Amino acid sequence: MNRKLGHMEYRSRSNSVNQLLDRALEAHGGLQRWRHVEKVKLAMTVGGLLFLMKGKRHAVGKEFTAETYTKEQKTIITPFANKAGYTGVFTRQQVRIKEHEEIISEAGDQTHLRGWLRSLLPWNDLGLLYFSGYAINHYFTLPFSLADEAIDLEEVPSIKIGEEHCQGLRATYPDGFISHSKKEKFYFTPAGRLIRHDYKAEAVSPFAYGAHFSTDYFTVEDFIFPRKRRAYLNFFGIPATLVMHMDVHSGEIHYS
Repeated sequence: MNRKLGHMEYRSRSNSVNQLLDRALEAHGGLQRWRHVEKVKLAMTVGGLLFLMKGKRHAVGKEFTAETYTKEQKTIITPFANKAGYTGVFTRQQVRIKEHEEIISEAGDQTHLRGWLRSLLPWNDLGLLYFSGYAINHYFTLPFSLADEAIDLEEVPSIKIGEEHCQGLRATYPDGFISHSKKEKFYFTPAGRLIRHDYKAEAVSPFAYGAHFSTDYFTVEDFIFPRKRRAYLNFFGIPATLVMHMDVHSGEIHYS
């Protein structure tokens, strides 16, 4: 699915959904300005129990650069898996690992990287690239991607996070959109910042219900991004074990 982000944004949605989404889009930098962004370039580190469980403890922990695109599901990771000279390229059509300019591994059909049985097994490098590529693209194009008219949005009950009552939206994604799960929830502070993201990470496990928190926002050319992301196993709405941490060290905006 190509993101449309055009003149038909969320017109068929309820007024309360529109108001909440409008507030979130403005808080994060504004949809009109976002339309001119081609990609976001981030220096980051990731780690946690998740990568140990999937057999990739040695492939994370060091700083890497991710270039993630706004008008298509595409992420380029350098160096990939802590390997000097390696680049990982994720798109909706394929995943590809290159050593310098030589392709050393690729897959066009990505369905085998996600199935119920496959998700119970350790990742190979393509599995790590698939998960990392779509997840980074998904995280760092929010909440702007929710303006796509192909995504169904509805309100869910507010929850209290810290001292703030945070309104929530449930997104149902169209076929062909690669994300953690078909349905996901998003919670926003009264100021409009995305603070919590709930999902089932189907590429990790059929039981990987996550509660993902975004904090310590910083500004890049009037857009805001969280420096810290923390994902917990979600037991009946209660965040429990920390399984993934992501720390962003710097960011750049590139315009089309």
